[in-house]
Amino acid sequence: MRSIYVFYADVFLLQNLIMDFLALWGTNFYLRRGKRTGRLLVTALCFSAAGAVLFLWIPSWPLYCLTIHFLLNTAMVAAAFGIGSFRCFLENWWTAYLIVILTGGMMQWVRDWPILPGTFVVPAFLTAGALFLFLRFLKGRKSRGNHMYAVKLVQGGRQVEMMAYWDSGNQLRDPYNGKYVNILDKKYAGELFGEEALYRYVPFCSLGQTNGMIKVATVDELLIFDENRVVHVEHAAVGVAAEELFWDREYGMILPAALLPAENSF
Repeated sequence: MRSIYVFYADVFLLQNLIMDFLALWGTNFYLRRGKRTGRLLVTALCFSAAGAVLFLWIPSWPLYCLTIHFLLNTAMVAAAFGIGSFRCFLENWWTAYLIVILTGGMMQWVRDWPILPGTFVVPAFLTAGALFLFLRFLKGRKSRGNHMYAVKLVQGGRQVEMMAYWDSGNQLRDPYNGKYVNILDKKYAGELFGEEALYRYVPFCSLGQTNGMIKVATVDELLIFDENRVVHVEHAAVGVAAEELFWDREYGMILPAALLPAENSF
């Protein structure tokens, strides 16, 4: 009887790994968070193992369910995507949770098909394929007015990741080198440059302000995750804006209009 229990524990671990990975991958794909697949797989593996341990350790089934859904899965989403803003984290958590429900029901439905073998491997592949097609369909139907992209800024040995907003109204150019200027939240600028940035002041005009000045620095590289490709911008110009501009926003940077072709923007 003990060997049968261990066998089902192994199957339980593998099933959880598949479900957790599909939830993280689906969230990353649908919300365009730009995280590497390897990171998502390692995160899913670690938390699936933790879930198996909790399954054997917690005697109460209701307590186990509460622990998994509200503690372990929350920690898994935080480990995979980071905390960021509360709004962004809640969006990650809610999306991952819905994908878990969707794939769980879908996998059980596929496993009930009498024409399939009695293992969960084939249903898992079919579920993953159906999930990909479904999320791709939703992305195509999703409102294209959000213009959101996952981006990464690289400067020296430092890197910061965030969501960025593609703004067709941002036409600001650096008069010293002709580059278009990306507007960055001040808090991210502190993480990226520290005290080492060499700023130059660039004049700008905006609604309600006709003679403003913004501090601009050059970063080694800007990476924009656009669907199935990554746009690399070498020596990108980055202007530092006051934090008030980004209050209650799910993005930390504003991309200029000319940085991405209109047909590739959302």
